[in-house]
Amino acid sequence: MINVGGQWYKLKIEHKAIKNIYLRIISGNTLFVTCPLEIDDAKVIAFIRDKEKWISKHSKANRPMFITPENIFLWGRSYRLKLHSGSNKVVIADDHVAISCQDADEEKARQLFYQKANKLILEAINKYEALWLPKLKDYGYFQTPEYKVKPMKSRWGVCYTRKNQIILSSYLIHFPPICLESVYWHELLHFIVPNHSKRFNEVLRYHMPDYDKAHRILSGRSQNV
Repeated sequence: MINVGGQWYKLKIEHKAIKNIYLRIISGNTLFVTCPLEIDDAKVIAFIRDKEKWISKHSKANRPMFITPENIFLWGRSYRLKLHSGSNKVVIADDHVAISCQDADEEKARQLFYQKANKLILEAINKYEALWLPKLKDYGYFQTPEYKVKPMKSRWGVCYTRKNQIILSSYLIHFPPICLESVYWHELLHFIVPNHSKRFNEVLRYHMPDYDKAHRILSGRSQNV
């Protein structure tokens, strides 16, 4: 899956012996990219970002695919969505998510869900912090960052080293927990390596060998979600 302009799309990439990159929208919510054999996923994603206005104009998708009138994705699992009229409340059960709000308004329900999601993400980060933060001490980082969570359309996370702050995307709630953990570790690592240099990637994968698996899920190159 990939988020473009606030909308979620499935992404299919086909490499061919061609010279240019081509983009089509199929089935209303699937981006189909054909590209030269030597083009990697990062360049395809950059190409899609450049076409954001075109995609928004021609796409029939009108809501994030991870929240529909019938279902909602939470930590990589599909739950039935039950929307009721009543006082503002979000309840997560074994097989469904129940949301109540005034007039059972879908947009209000979506806002309530992401407010709940932000709290769940922060709770998860508190657990991950105990595992990952001590690893940075070996590299000379002895502080504890400030964490914030908010909807971000084009980034899963961002690290502000001068503010000692990490911001994570609310939309990570829809993916398996390994995705949130990998984004957290990625951003945390920027406190000791500010760029995406060879050293950054070496340290990143040395401590998290499954990082690429999580990255494929977030970039839409895995069928796990």
